[in-house]
Formats: sequence, structure tokens, C-alpha cells
Amino acid sequence: YYNGTNVTSTTFANWTGTMSNLNIGRGFSASAERWFNGSVPIVRIYKRALSATEILQNYNNGRIRFGV
Repeated sequence: YYNGTNVTSTTFANWTGTMSNLNIGRGFSASAERWFNGSVPIVRIYKRALSATEILQNYNNGRIRFGV
């Protein structure tokens, strides 16, 4: 989601891999220009895919919390 709009989606119904080397605020490239230069105030990782309604609720709660 980007600004409340679903940009892309996928599923991993039978995925047996692991999540290693998780990077938050970085693209899929090792080059220096791919790092996010700013702050990420809230990070949440869920064990299931959230519905569009749940994502919107989280987004709105964050806006209220930080006065945006």
C-alpha cells in the first residue's frame, strides 16, 4: 500500500522459506543510493496478510497518534 492505495499484492500459501536479512528502509540493491534517508516511526510484522480494512485502520490510527 502507498498512500492508502494497493500497489501490489502476492501470496505465499505454501512457502517454506525463511525471512533472513530483513532490511527496513532499503531497496533490493546493495548500492548506497537505495537506503531510505529518514525515519520509520512504526514497524509491524504480521504472520498473516491483513485485509484492506485492517491496513486502513492501522494507517488512520498512526495518523491520529502522530498528529498527521
